[in-house]
Amino acid sequence: MVAETTPTDILIDTEDPLDNDLELGRALSAVDLIFSSVLIHVFSVVGLVGNSINILILSRYNITTDSSNILLVSLSVSDFLFCFSAPISHSTSFLSRLMPILPYLKLDKLIFQNFELFGRIAYCTSITLVGVISLERFVVVYFPFRASEILTPFRVKVAAFIVYVINIALFSPLFNMLKMEMQYVEDYDDYLPVLLPTDFYVNNYKTITLTLGVFYNNVILGSSILVTLILTPATAIKLWFIISIRSQLTSQRCRFEPQVAKILVTVCTINLIIYAPFVAYDSALNLMSGYSLDSNSFRLYLIITDFSGTISASVNFLVYVTMSKKFRNSYTKLVRNCCTRLNHKPHIEDRRLF
Repeated sequence: MVAETTPTDILIDTEDPLDNDLELGRALSAVDLIFSSVLIHVFSVVGLVGNSINILILSRYNITTDSSNILLVSLSVSDFLFCFSAPISHSTSFLSRLMPILPYLKLDKLIFQNFELFGRIAYCTSITLVGVISLERFVVVYFPFRASEILTPFRVKVAAFIVYVINIALFSPLFNMLKMEMQYVEDYDDYLPVLLPTDFYVNNYKTITLTLGVFYNNVILGSSILVTLILTPATAIKLWFIISIRSQLTSQRCRFEPQVAKILVTVCTINLIIYAPFVAYDSALNLMSGYSLDSNSFRLYLIITDFSGTISASVNFLVYVTMSKKFRNSYTKLVRNCCTRLNHKPHIEDRRLF
């Protein structure tokens, strides 16, 4: 008779082949050092700066009336939040080499419990928003004369707000998934922190697994990826066709801007390439036996997904700068103004005491 799998078995005790292979364990430690200690932090800084500039510049151009700018600012906000949480979540990689083992273990559990899920929400919100952006571009490209009626600023703002609400609401049970307890470990002759499933998670295990593993990963994230996969090529094909006969699109009622569409199609394509494999992998894990939070496989999964997320969050800024002359000029002007202020030396009469 096969014993029934419990929440504790899945979260803590699931057997992982990577845990039993010393060579793979050493390789994973090297990967952890390179990615978690260096690359994720570098791309997170680029993402924080780039998305801050995105929000600042995009907010200057019809943020309350233009559907594309509303969605792009929403995407920049979620990318910014992810880039903020990712380096904190992975800071334990280099802290483990600087701190004594006992304080490090306590800090590691504390950071994982509070920041990892926060980053997951931002990560999944970005995926969902990319699907909404691909749908918005599809409507604008295929129905240019009705786009202003369909995509009103109020509807687009509500859609962006709903995306955030859905992701936060569906992830909220996971904040009550784990509790940290101190348990005595004979090898260290001290009490060490251990993450254990809470009573709430144990009592609602099947419901939470069904909601997140099946509904969220497959319906919400899966549909976002599917929408992006279908509509982005369709939009790109139509875009190529429209640009070839652009001279015929001279009506002032046409709300179509080829350059904006090209930028957003590029953003959707890049995000699709980055996110799709990990959504599929995560869905497969949830549909099967799950994974242990202490396993090397789960560590590797977090490292790769967080690294890909920081790349995606960083690359959007580069797309805007290279493909949009208006954005590039605004960025240049912003940098010039900042340099001017830094180099400005006030006159003696301007130096007042307050």
